[in-house]
Amino acid sequence: MFNSIATKIRSSRLIIAVLILVAALFIASLLISSKSAAPTKVVSEKTWIVTAVRLQQGDFSPEVKLFGKIESPQNTTLTASLPAFVASLPAREGQFVHAGDTLLKLDDRDIRLTLVQREADIQDAQARIDAELARFKSDQAALKLEQQLLSLAQKSVKRFESLRASNQVSEINLDEKRQTAYQAALMVNARDLSLNDHANRLAQLKAQNLRAEALRDQARLDLERTNITAPFDSRIAKITVSVNDRVQANSPLISLYSLEHLEVRAQIPARYLATVRSALKQAAEPFLQATAMIDGNPVKLSLTRLAGEVNTGRGGIDGLFEVSEGSLALELGRPIELTLQLPLITQVYSVPTQSLFGNNRIYLIKDDRLSSLDVDRMGEWQNEQGQSFVLIRSPVIETGNILMSAQLPNAISGLKVNPVLTN
Repeated sequence: MFNSIATKIRSSRLIIAVLILVAALFIASLLISSKSAAPTKVVSEKTWIVTAVRLQQGDFSPEVKLFGKIESPQNTTLTASLPAFVASLPAREGQFVHAGDTLLKLDDRDIRLTLVQREADIQDAQARIDAELARFKSDQAALKLEQQLLSLAQKSVKRFESLRASNQVSEINLDEKRQTAYQAALMVNARDLSLNDHANRLAQLKAQNLRAEALRDQARLDLERTNITAPFDSRIAKITVSVNDRVQANSPLISLYSLEHLEVRAQIPARYLATVRSALKQAAEPFLQATAMIDGNPVKLSLTRLAGEVNTGRGGIDGLFEVSEGSLALELGRPIELTLQLPLITQVYSVPTQSLFGNNRIYLIKDDRLSSLDVDRMGEWQNEQGQSFVLIRSPVIETGNILMSAQLPNAISGLKVNPVLTN
């Protein structure tokens, strides 16, 4: 009896659980079916606000920024002409000097002794020449006497030959006379030879004298060169010795360079070479002008010529600029930034520097969308306020076109923008 009651209770609980589950499912389905649909979200295209300018055509003189190095074609290193000790050194590195200023003195005592020896050699050579001239005169006088003695000896031989024919003298007496005549003849021949050789001996002695004079002049020159002076108005770049140093012949002593011949070597990009070449051919002095600032001091330069050799790996040709003003502010080998003024060009557009992407790409704005365009870059230009602009040219651009003047990182053709004109 108890088992049947427990079975009925479990069956009723199961039925109740099933009914509850069915009711829950029915209510959930009603809620889902009665829920309103979510509204569809409309995605709109983003518009970028950018600054822009309206292009205007004009005539400008472009400027090109160049980086160069100061050098000098008149850069000299003074050397020692002889081995000596450095006696004094009044010059200082970086000093400005004038032509003829004493820079260094070498000990000249050795060369002074050498000069005395050379003077003595000249006196000795001159004495030999004087002796030869006196000898020549003596030989001429002696020859006359010796010729007379020979004539007398020959007459005596003829007389003894006659006497010998009559047996009045012996053969020995005749031989003695003949021997005397032969000796007289030998003396005349020797004197003739000496006189004939006079010109050769005199030439040798004069050559020795010339050699002695040349050595003396060389010694004098070496003595002068012990006093090292500036060959021209210049600035001392480097001193390689000090007082009491022993230097050898041809040892470098002092390097200096002329302030009147300073040049700046700067590479001119290939895109400007045609303009520069044309300007150099057509322009009379003054040539293309350039300016620079060194330690706050203005420097003026003139482009006079282009280098005759192109170094490997360089994209342009070096231009050589002569310094016309401000040379005192320049040091040899110093890097310098200069601005080259190119000839006036017409019908170009001046655009802000920040409007260029890369080297030659701009973005025009048409119907509020960007349109990329590659242009020819003609140079740079600055207005009176010092603001920098780039000069461009393209057959596609027209006056009145709107140019994006801001650097937009995600700029691409077709991008929608809202331009804000600044001019």
